Amino acid sequence: MVDFEGEYGRRYNNMIERAMPGYTGMSELTLAILRSHMKTFENLLVIGAGGGNELISFAMEGWNITGIDPSPQMLELAKQRLAQIKPESKIELLCDRFENFEKSKEFDAITSILVMHFLPDDGSKSNFLKKVFHHLKEGAIYIHVDVCKLAGTPMETVGEIAINYLKSAGLVHTRAEAMEFLKNGSSGGHFSVPTRMEELFREAGFIQIQQFFQGLYYCGWMMKKGSVK
Repeated sequence: MVDFEGEYGRRYNNMIERAMPGYTGMSELTLAILRSHMKTFENLLVIGAGGGNELISFAMEGWNITGIDPSPQMLELAKQRLAQIKPESKIELLCDRFENFEKSKEFDAITSILVMHFLPDDGSKSNFLKKVFHHLKEGAIYIHVDVCKLAGTPMETVGEIAINYLKSAGLVHTRAEAMEFLKNGSSGGHFSVPTRMEELFREAGFIQIQQFFQGLYYCGWMMKKGSVK
């Protein structure tokens, strides 16, 4: 598992936009999707809120935001960043794993960005998504972005492209440094192909599942809680 309490966590905000091709565009699309589904002062749950990237993006929308993250260091970084602006939104931060989240309220939208790949596909991913489903209002939107293997593309090929990308992004200078970066960044990761991800979404009960983003080694989906008629 990545140590978000160490140097990786301290570097995360400065690194993630360059490390994940298209990260800024994905974030802008996420906000656009939320804006199209939510009204002012409705309730949003942000899973993996540490670091504050999503919180900063959402903070001026006037929504009631609950953010949860298991890393004290990452939540402290989020608090520091929020203190530098004047959020229109009411923001509550909780230091815990989402698996332990016990609030009885239902949310108008939930986001989980680059979180679930840390869970193995031994029932843990399924339970995570079912818990998300449970905490959504009927008809509410869920946005899920995760690291995944691209179907039909050998990981060796993806790895070679990633090495060259990291070098061109200025994050590393040598192949050895790139390999170490990828090893640290994916430590503890349990990746699935998009077809498996969509199967998990359907099993959890989600409908209207649409992929809205695909990068080199991560994808984004939007979906709703609802009953299939």
